[in-house]
Amino acid sequence: MISRCSRGKSRSEALAVFLLLMLFSSALQAKGGHQAASAMKVKSLSLFKQGRRSFQAGQYAQAIRTLEQAHRLHRHPNNLYYIAASYRRLGKLRRSFAIYSDYATTFADLDKRKLLLERYDRKLREEPPCVLTISGTPGAQVLLNGTMAGRMVAKTSLRLVVKGGQHRVELRAVGYHPALWVVQAEFGEEQRRSFVLTREQAAQMPPPLAKSRTERNRRQGFFLEVGVGPSSRSYGIAEEAGWGLDVSAAGGYVWRSHRIGLRVFGELAFASADGGYAGFFSVAGGVAGRVYASPRVWVELGLGLGTTLLLDAAPGVFFFHQEGKEVLDVEGTFALFCVRPSVGVGVDFWRGFSVALQSTLYYSPKSADFGDRVQYLSRIKLSAVLGWTFL
Repeated sequence: MISRCSRGKSRSEALAVFLLLMLFSSALQAKGGHQAASAMKVKSLSLFKQGRRSFQAGQYAQAIRTLEQAHRLHRHPNNLYYIAASYRRLGKLRRSFAIYSDYATTFADLDKRKLLLERYDRKLREEPPCVLTISGTPGAQVLLNGTMAGRMVAKTSLRLVVKGGQHRVELRAVGYHPALWVVQAEFGEEQRRSFVLTREQAAQMPPPLAKSRTERNRRQGFFLEVGVGPSSRSYGIAEEAGWGLDVSAAGGYVWRSHRIGLRVFGELAFASADGGYAGFFSVAGGVAGRVYASPRVWVELGLGLGTTLLLDAAPGVFFFHQEGKEVLDVEGTFALFCVRPSVGVGVDFWRGFSVALQSTLYYSPKSADFGDRVQYLSRIKLSAVLGWTFL
C-alpha cells in the first residue's frame, strides 16, 4: 500500500518538473525571438540609411537593391518611398507608380491614399524630358535604340529628346567601325557625347573597270590652243605675194559625243611678212566640228568671222585713196572684215593634250580705202597646233 502511494507521488513530482521546464523553455524562446526581431530591425535601419545615401549620390540601381533588402528584413513605408523615387529617376515610371501605390496603402485614411496617388501620378506626367547631344563624323547615321534618329552634319550637333531611363545610341558610317554609347538618362538633364569613328582596314579591292569607248568619247569642257607656222600673204597683185610667220592663240568650249565634236572658239593671231613687210593682227570667233576617225584621231572643219587689223606695211605694198589720188604709204591702222575658214587633222594623247596640223585662211574683201590695184587681202597659214582640253 505504501509502495503504491510512493509511486504516485513520484509521478506527480516528475510531471510538475516537466511542466516547469516547458514553461521556462517557452520563456527563453520568446525572449530569443524578441531579440532576433530587434536585431533584424537594427540591420534594416542600417541598410535603409545606406540605401538613402546611394539615392542622394545618384546611384539609383544600388539604392534599389539595398532598400529592397532592408524592406525584406523589416517592412517600413520609408523603404517603399525611396524605392519608388529611385525607379522614377531611372525612368521606369510604371514600376515606380506600382511601388508608390504600395507605399500609399500603409496609410489607413482612404482619402489620403487617393490624394497621394493623384499627386504622384501628376508628378510623373510633369517630369521634364532628357536631352542627348551628339557630335561626330559627318555623314554618319545615328541610331537610337536600334531606330534611325538622324544623320551627322559637319560642325553641327544632333539633339535627341528622350524619356528617362537607359538608351543605346549608335553611330554607323560606311568604311568606319561603329561606335556605341549606352547612357542612363535622367529627367531634366542634358548629356553630351562626341564620337570619333575609326576607319576599317581597307579591303583588297578589285582594279577599277576600264571605261567603255562610249564613256571615253563623251566629254565636254574648256580648251586652249597655241599655234605657230609659216604664212603666205597676197593682196590681189602677184608681185606683192610673200611669206612670213604667224603666231596664234585660241580658247573656247568643246562638246564631244561619240564621233562628233563641236567647238566654240575665239582666236588672236599676229602675222608678219618678209621683203616688203606688212603686219596684221586678227581677232576672230566661230565654231568648229570634229569627226573622229578613231578614238584619238580626228579631222576638224571650222569657220570664223572677225576683224583683221593692218598695223603697218612697207611703202608700195598697199595703195590707198587720199584726196582723189593713190598713195603708197600706210598711215595709221586699218580694220578689215575677215572670214576665217580652217581645216586640220590631229591626234588626242596624254591627259587632254592634242597636236594638230592646221591650215587657215584669213580673207578680207576689197575695202573702200584701198586703191584700184588692191582687190583683196588674204593670208594663208599652215600651223602646228598644241591644244589642251580640261574637262
